[in-house]
Amino acid sequence: MGNDLEVNKADLRKSVKKELALISNEELMHLSSLLSKNLASFLRSSRFTTNTLGGFFPIQKEPHWFLSILTQYKFCFPAYVNGKMKFYESKIEDLKEKLDFNFPTFVPDTDGTEIIPELMVIPGLLFTKQGERLGRGKGFFDRYLENYEGIKIAVGFDLQIADQLPTEKHDIIMDYIITEKEIVHVKGVL
Repeated sequence: MGNDLEVNKADLRKSVKKELALISNEELMHLSSLLSKNLASFLRSSRFTTNTLGGFFPIQKEPHWFLSILTQYKFCFPAYVNGKMKFYESKIEDLKEKLDFNFPTFVPDTDGTEIIPELMVIPGLLFTKQGERLGRGKGFFDRYLENYEGIKIAVGFDLQIADQLPTEKHDIIMDYIITEKEIVHVKGVL
């Protein structure tokens, strides 16, 4: 059963990556702008008081979630340090390209103070409206989220919403899912 589950997850990942690859850069930025506006609206209407938001630098057609909130928040981004994902405060323009997560991505300088963000914007390849998430398969976010007690805000495009996903007991449920079309309150933590 476990092996079938992994094959199914691999097929799902391959399928959604193909679909995302068809999005032009112009359309990616348009969809990202809409998604980012939904995220900004959600953050304004929530009771959250933090001014630091944990996030990620987009790779391979992931949403540019930060477009509408660049001036309202401080950001912290993940780096891979001593076998663990950790977050450090950084401006987007100060991120440096490295191979921290086994592929080229932009990460913060790790000389600063580690931050555990109260709110985290989380990538994925597929999501359900029940908060299930299928990541890229390396488990970086899954391992970090095992003991994370903050608010988990998944971001993806509407085409990344599935009716169901194969899940395992270690999979973490998201609190919210934000796309360019909607804001889904999974656990309703307003």
